[in-house]
Amino acid sequence: MARDKEDLKKFDDREWYCPMLGHTIGFSYCRTMQDGLPCGRIRNCWFELLPIQDFVQANYSEDERNAIFKPPKSRAENLMATLERVTGDPDEKEKS
Repeated sequence: MARDKEDLKKFDDREWYCPMLGHTIGFSYCRTMQDGLPCGRIRNCWFELLPIQDFVQANYSEDERNAIFKPPKSRAENLMATLERVTGDPDEKEKS
């Protein structure tokens, strides 16, 4: 999806409290924190200040919106992924 950079960055100077990080941050961070895509909480955090639903609809494709708003991994899934990265895949060790 081709984006007009001016439209995409038009709210970047706005700041708001981030409940996830625990301090004030700029909209530009929220807009790019997921590998260049917005944070999945962007609608919840910014709806009182910006026309955020319109912004997301106008600037991101359906596939991108699905990626932005997909449910986060559970803590157990994150823990297992971290353990696998640190220790390696246990199934691979058994084959050796």
